[in-house]
Amino acid sequence: MAFYASIGKKAVRLYKALPGHAANRLQAALYKEILYLVQQGVMSVADADIAVSYGPGLRWGVMGPSLQWHLGGGAGGIHHFMESPDGHADGLDAKAFRCPTSTPASSRRS
Repeated sequence: MAFYASIGKKAVRLYKALPGHAANRLQAALYKEILYLVQQGVMSVADADIAVSYGPGLRWGVMGPSLQWHLGGGAGGIHHFMESPDGHADGLDAKAFRCPTSTPASSRRS
């Protein structure tokens, strides 16, 4: 990790081997949802690009989604955000999207 930092890179530690690069896998998950929305006639490809570029794309350049949701929960952090009635931004329903529940282990920043 120190080597990559010394050449200006920001490395992440993986605790298990997996096929592909972790960042590319996250990008693919987002694209899978984009394809679904386009195929369901919810939005056009161009509008999906705009939505990502001017929505989470701007925020993700500064901090990751977990930190954003943690800050959005105020003093209670991500647990409060996920458990509050209005916690899922823009009506995001954890059951409909098969979101895992937040646990101390899943929200730990290490």
